[in-house]
Amino acid sequence: MRFLFILILLLVFQYSEEKVYGQEVIFLEDFEKLSSDRLQKGIVGNALNLRESAYNRKVLKYTVDPSKWQGSFTLTAWVWAEEDYENYNVIDLKIAYSDDSTQQNWQFIKQSNNAWGWVLKGDKMTLDYKPNYKRQNISKGWNLLCMSFDSKREELSLYFNSNEVAIYSLEDLIPKGSVTSIDVWVGGEEKGELGEWDTFNGMIDNVSIVGSAWQKEKVKEYYRQYVKDRIEIGEGKRVDTIRVMSYNIWHGGNETGKRVGVDRIVDVIKESGADIIAMQETYGSGARIADELGYYFYLRSSNISIMSRFPIVETLAAFKPFHNGNAKIQVGKRQIVLASIWLNFPIDYWTEIDKGNPLNLEKWKKVQEGNKKTLVGIIEKLEPYIKKSQTPVIIAGDFNSGSHLDWVNAVKELNSGYIMPFPTSIFLDSLSFEDTFRLVHPNPKSNRGLTWTPINPDTHQDRIDYIYMMGDGIKVIDSQVLKNHSVRYPSDHAAVLTTFILTEK
Repeated sequence: MRFLFILILLLVFQYSEEKVYGQEVIFLEDFEKLSSDRLQKGIVGNALNLRESAYNRKVLKYTVDPSKWQGSFTLTAWVWAEEDYENYNVIDLKIAYSDDSTQQNWQFIKQSNNAWGWVLKGDKMTLDYKPNYKRQNISKGWNLLCMSFDSKREELSLYFNSNEVAIYSLEDLIPKGSVTSIDVWVGGEEKGELGEWDTFNGMIDNVSIVGSAWQKEKVKEYYRQYVKDRIEIGEGKRVDTIRVMSYNIWHGGNETGKRVGVDRIVDVIKESGADIIAMQETYGSGARIADELGYYFYLRSSNISIMSRFPIVETLAAFKPFHNGNAKIQVGKRQIVLASIWLNFPIDYWTEIDKGNPLNLEKWKKVQEGNKKTLVGIIEKLEPYIKKSQTPVIIAGDFNSGSHLDWVNAVKELNSGYIMPFPTSIFLDSLSFEDTFRLVHPNPKSNRGLTWTPINPDTHQDRIDYIYMMGDGIKVIDSQVLKNHSVRYPSDHAAVLTTFILTEK
């Protein structure tokens, strides 16, 4: 009977561990085997103590069998940092590949502002997510940090506690070769005579890596085993109206200052009350802007991103990363599909007009067809949702070209005498997409809606940023162009803001 009782206990323990970690445990360190002088009571069990009170503050290094690697993985760690205004690595997963000895470092970090962060370092690239201290501080108690990479989708989800705070597309950024070695550094970097110079100042509990990409529900299930009463980051109020913005922020918003300019971008968005932003020229500023707003964040490429007050249900198949990112967003009981896009400017007709040079309309039309080709590729990816008219589809972005609705005979004198049949706007019109600004302001003479360019009023002005929509259960009630700031407007593009009513099913 005693043997049977022990066997049952072992089976229960095994089931519990599989329920928490999944069946493919690649790495697990619960610190239970360390000497007691290195430990302190944690949230799961015993935690590694690296604080000032610890005599031995050396970091720990582990080697993982690369044959266990599946491509997809989820790395979790419970972390409690001391408030000391220094930067540290907390966890560093180092993966070496057979492709030309390539190595990538997947890191959880502690920032000097006492917020956590994530960094991916490769031989030729670095990506990061660095939120501020207001919402994602790790010095106020135990917090769960989680990164979940889906190798098939080539996509990373980042979680703070049970909240999916960011999604990063890593398309074509992860080496295709086999994994040759895996090291896990816990607690910082080994530096100095004692190896403790750059040791993380805090505690770490239960570091694990599983060979699958956890979904939101799995992360919440794991988190709520240990924390049941903490308030999660809000998922937005249930509302009937949403405000969607298209915003090219001009080199990451940095042109009027790498701190000041980005803060001004945040000011413009906050002042507008935008719920969802299709952003272009994100260039490293997106994570900070989204966190200042308290919004969910999806980074498709250095250029394209999406921010939302409401939960991003899933990211969708999209065209080339630099041109397009698509996401499904939950708004109350309804879902919408949002496409953030950027098209090229194959011909700088604005400068030619400024110089007084006549436009070669045949050449102009030919090169503009390239933009239409890109747009066709974007539409092909959205086609499954366009066919299902019950789900509204919103396309927002910088088209880098005018509209056939603006370059008409009635305003020919404002366009240097030209009437131009822009192929991109004609194409969307042929698919029954509606130009939301022109829907509200149908007269291009009385309200031109100029978005290019507020920083240089002496150049030829044009409307090149748009928000289009189609689908059932959605109605436009307002659309406006925003190009003001209390001090100085920070972008070379005006923002477009359209307000929609969503009809609940």
